Parts: sequence; structure tokens; C-alpha cells
Amino acid sequence: MKSLKSTLLLLFFAIAITGCSSEDVNVVGDDVSGDTFSYTQDGQLIPVTNIVAQKSEDLIAVTAFNSDGQTIVVQFNKYGNLREVMTYDVSDLTVPGRTSYHYYKSNYFNFELVSLDETAKTVSVTFSGKLYNDKYDITSDFSTVDGTFTVSYMDVTPQIPGMQVSAKINGTQWRATETGDSSGGFFSEDNITLYASNDSPYTISTIINHEYTEVGTYNFTNSSASNKLELSVFETETLNDISFATTSGTLKITGKTVGALTTTIEGTFSFTAFNPFTQTSIRVTDGVFKRVYINY
Repeated sequence: MKSLKSTLLLLFFAIAITGCSSEDVNVVGDDVSGDTFSYTQDGQLIPVTNIVAQKSEDLIAVTAFNSDGQTIVVQFNKYGNLREVMTYDVSDLTVPGRTSYHYYKSNYFNFELVSLDETAKTVSVTFSGKLYNDKYDITSDFSTVDGTFTVSYMDVTPQIPGMQVSAKINGTQWRATETGDSSGGFFSEDNITLYASNDSPYTISTIINHEYTEVGTYNFTNSSASNKLELSVFETETLNDISFATTSGTLKITGKTVGALTTTIEGTFSFTAFNPFTQTSIRVTDGVFKRVYINY
């Protein structure tokens, strides 16, 4: 398991999870738009009374509440990649919530983006699977959920626009849904690793250094200390995230803005990783990123 610190300011989903005004909430039964959200948890039908649905650039969060405080949040992107599903009880936040398994979600959780109409601002989804006490531990206690919804959403403006990590992996388009996790950077001249993942088995890690990473072009290999990228793939048999050796690559930093608390960094990348199990190379091309990290 990676040692992670979460840059929560990246997550527009906090808007949906925390308080909202009456104008933001669709009350099922009174809403003439026909919004519906139906789901069961551990075989019990959970009657939904309120729905909040928001879209920020490519990311969508739909939150359903019932009158007893039980809540479910479904987060995903417009391309059909699941970010996370979680449940918790807003009436008793001392009780831990449960979350979809962090790694390779499409292998462990069923999620389908049935339709998305960006003109009418409506979205339909079906989902089912297990939510765990510890999202990094598939052996932890879990609940089983099953549901479907068709809702209208409101557009919201993100704190920092344009946040993304995308690339082609062996020619197939890959877009991150989770970009808020990082490690390192706690001490002066300490490297920072910024992780990006989605519901596929792949994670793309950007390794930089706050003091030494500046606007410019960096050619790197596996032995490079920083200013490089790595590809890891989740292995379902061992439940391990396996990092592949980077044979060669190019990282171009096109912008770096240092603020009082955070730094925003952006650029492009491409690299080749070597899979020791299949003895084949994996090409990561057309990479684009814009990330933020906390200044330590």
C-alpha cells in the first residue's frame, strides 16, 4: 500500500458531500423533472428523499440521502470511468463509511454510464458491488450495494480549472479520475510523487522535486532520481500494485505556479515502460497533466 497524503482542495466532490442549499437539492416525489435514484444496501431497500448531482468539467458526483441520514455518493467522469462509490451515515459520523476498492475498480465493482446528455444536463447510471471499511484492504468488512439512477445535474466551477492527467497507453485513451493522492515532499529537497489512477489497473506517477523541477524539458530513464514518470499495474493474483521499469521518456514542464500553500504544475509527457512478466514494452504517449500539491 502506498503512503498517501490527500490534497483535498482538488476534490470538487466536497461540495456535494457537505451542506447544500435548497436550490441544489432535488426532493424525490416533489421534483417534476422526474429524477429517480433507487438502491439497496445489504439487501435492504434504502428510500431516497434528497438528491444532489453536480458536474465540474469532466467529473460528476451524485449524492443521495434518506431521511435517516444514510447517504451514498457515486463519483465518475463523463467518459464512464468510475472514481469512487461510498456510503456513510450523516446522522452519526463516528461510524466509519464504506468505499469501493481503490485498485482496478472495473474488476471489482460494476458500473455503467448508461447515458449522459450535456445539453439537457441529465445522467443515467447503474451500479452494483462491494464497499469496504478500508478501501485499500479487500479483506476488510464490507457492504453490498445495488442501484440505478437518472438525475439532472448542475454545473459547478472548480477551484482550480483544468486539473487532469490523461495519456494513451499502448494506443488506448486513458483518463485519470483520482489525482489527489501524493507521497513525499515533507522535507526540503525531498521528491514528491503525484499519483493518478482511474478504474483500470494502471496508475501513472509523476515524480518531481519542489526545489529543482522548473519549466523546461527533461529526458529520463529508470535511474533518474526525479523529473520522471512511472507506470504501475495492479496484479489481481497478489493484490499488489507493480511498478514497471521506465526505459526512456520525456517530461516537459510548461508551467509552475508557486502559491503560499500549494503549487500548480502542468506539462506533457511520453515514456516507455517494460513489463517483466510478459517481457513486452508498454508505450505511454500523448500525456497531458495539470496537478497541484501542498508546499511543505
